[in-house]
Amino acid sequence: MALKMKRSAVAGKVPTTGQLDLGELAVNTHDGKLYLKRDDGAQSIQRLANAGQDEDFENLSARKLTFDNLEKSGLSSDGDLGFDASQGLIIYRTQQGVDGAVTVLDGANIEAGDGIAITNTGLGGTGTQKFTFSATSGLPSLTAGANIRSRVDGQTNTTSTSWITRHTFEFLQGGTIRVVHDLMRSGSSGPQTRIRRLRNGSWTTIATYTATTSWVTKTADVAVKMGDQVAVQYKGATTGTGKDIQYHNIYIRNVRFQTGGADLYPGISKAVEGNSV
Repeated sequence: MALKMKRSAVAGKVPTTGQLDLGELAVNTHDGKLYLKRDDGAQSIQRLANAGQDEDFENLSARKLTFDNLEKSGLSSDGDLGFDASQGLIIYRTQQGVDGAVTVLDGANIEAGDGIAITNTGLGGTGTQKFTFSATSGLPSLTAGANIRSRVDGQTNTTSTSWITRHTFEFLQGGTIRVVHDLMRSGSSGPQTRIRRLRNGSWTTIATYTATTSWVTKTADVAVKMGDQVAVQYKGATTGTGKDIQYHNIYIRNVRFQTGGADLYPGISKAVEGNSV
């Protein structure tokens, strides 16, 4: 198998879609850049590599930035950013001569842009805690209330002893969401429902409910952040073993996610209702 490669030594020269076949590579030996022809419905040239320097970032979204712990003497290049843990300061090397100058970022000279929150800014130049940069969605904060924004109505049941998800929602907003559902069992005790929250790849059980032989409505107010997922799950139960085993149903209905009036926006496709837009 041969690797098809075109090349140019002209600074700044980028191949065109007419000069490359699909799957063909081209390299600019002057710039140290590698290119590929791409077709995702529209043909374009994709830059794969840029040797010797970092790429510029546009429209960068991040929930948290973490800097290396460096003394100011450790900033070797103009434009370097670092965090001096001994002083609790973000430091920046500016372009001023061979030695470079270091600018301290503190509450007096940093400002959050749209959709960005910065905490610990009041520490100034004497604190020992890190600044935390957090992205926000720009959507309204959630408060728990009686306004239904997403639901799965109707009744379902199972005797399975494995957890089954009845409704789940991924959040673009922070605040508190009210989660409501009805549950009931048949037979002996054991069937349950639960509410769980996924945050940063880890599931936490917020509440677990054991069903009775009559319908009961359960309500939980769950704190959520942008990117969290909340799920309502249910499972049946068994008693006895072998030929004496008995299966007990869990029944669940009317699962609702409710707010105090704010619109609710899903991170993945989900049916919502009652939003103002």
